[in-house]
Amino acid sequence: EIHRAKGISYAWVAVGGLHLAMGIGYGIPGTFGVFVNPLNEEMGWSRTAISGAIAIIMFIHLLASGLWALLAEKWSIRGIIAVSGILFSLGVFLASTADSIWQLYLYWGVIGGVGMGGFVSSLPGLVTRWFDRKRVLALGIGMAGIGVGLAILPILTERLIALDGWRLGFRVLSFIA
Repeated sequence: EIHRAKGISYAWVAVGGLHLAMGIGYGIPGTFGVFVNPLNEEMGWSRTAISGAIAIIMFIHLLASGLWALLAEKWSIRGIIAVSGILFSLGVFLASTADSIWQLYLYWGVIGGVGMGGFVSSLPGLVTRWFDRKRVLALGIGMAGIGVGLAILPILTERLIALDGWRLGFRVLSFIA
């Protein structure tokens, strides 16, 4: 480990940040199934059409990951994480304003996917820079956040939707992001 100050290893703090970010970065898209029925009931969109939004965010996230990685080599990983995190949050928030299926695809799928691709692909690389030893352990702990987010956020989202509808669910998730 490197970067110790006053007995605190900032490397392990970075691992905690990775764990949290992976939980949010994959947990928020993992909540989408909770939105399908409320969107179907309120907007009248078919379940198949609604489900297209999760396919789009995952596809765009995969494409964007490579592009963000190229930018990170020339720019700053921290800058990529900041910009992409803002885009991800913006996409999730804008999804709460969708009045047509194309808007859901654009906001959640495209904008959210571009943002997701940047921070979930860049953070592991940033964290590994903090370690001379135990890199694999650090990555394992950090990436375990995906499972935690996928377990917790859909339950929270379901409660938010029950409280005041799907728009509130998207808005709260955007602030979590």
